[in-house]
Amino acid sequence: NDIDIATDGSMLVSFSNQIFLSPDGSTNSFTSRGIPGASRISAAIAPSDPNVMYVISSNSGQVLNPGTTSDPRGLEVSLDKGVTWHTVIPGGIPSIDVFRQYDGTGGQGGWDQAIAVDPSNPDRVLVGGVQFYEFNLNRTSSPLGGNWVKAAVLNSFATPYYIHADNHSMHWYDANTVFVIGDGGVFRSTDGGQT
Repeated sequence: NDIDIATDGSMLVSFSNQIFLSPDGSTNSFTSRGIPGASRISAAIAPSDPNVMYVISSNSGQVLNPGTTSDPRGLEVSLDKGVTWHTVIPGGIPSIDVFRQYDGTGGQGGWDQAIAVDPSNPDRVLVGGVQFYEFNLNRTSSPLGGNWVKAAVLNSFATPYYIHADNHSMHWYDANTVFVIGDGGVFRSTDGGQT
């Protein structure tokens, strides 16, 4: 379950295999959108633009590992406050799967998911699971897409790019400071997630 409140008071709630959207959070103001096959959903709203929303979800293992909750359904973005959605990173590709282990074996999207939008850039989002990725939206591409890059390493403690596996939450304090919380503790970046 995930609840996100935008700077204008609108809300995005993830629950079971649905997201619920409301312009103000008031009673009976929510509309729902089902995400078929999703077993866990995490979402984030851009602090600098409440029209921009991101959703990452995992399915029940139908693509790669039947019987698990490891497989991502993909990363989706809405630029109109949830009216229309675009899949910008597809699910089912092991080489770019944020939920898979470092060695490429089974993942665990049902255990660890985290997503947060850069407060200074609505087109930049950080996504954590077992792995840690950054997505930069390209609004001029057709279809809508962007750049998906691994933003941290899991196995090199001595580098400034290390984050422990299994990210559960992310919080931006300001445009430079982001905290990533997971099984290995709390990691902090003071340069906008570059290190």
